[in-house]
Amino acid sequence: MRFRHALAAALCTTMAVCLAACDQDSDAAQIARRNQHALDFFRQNKVGISENYVIFKTGQLTGVTEPVAVIFGFADNASACGDMATRFNSDESNAYHCEIISQQH
Repeated sequence: MRFRHALAAALCTTMAVCLAACDQDSDAAQIARRNQHALDFFRQNKVGISENYVIFKTGQLTGVTEPVAVIFGFADNASACGDMATRFNSDESNAYHCEIISQQH
């Protein structure tokens, strides 16, 4: 009888861990979709008078590159993005760089 209770508890714990992992995956997938929607918008729609830029972060441990911010509305978006990326790069756990996302039409 004790064995059955222990087995049932172990199965419930395993299922809870699996569900939590699946939930995290769905959250990560949802965030990735939202990021992609935002990037798509800025690729298709220039905001302001100069090119728009994105700051990307690459994790040193993971190697994963993710968008951090879209830069628009400055007189010189390229310089503003470069300045921000330079400041972010003082954190040695990640590498930041700028990429143009939309061009003048």
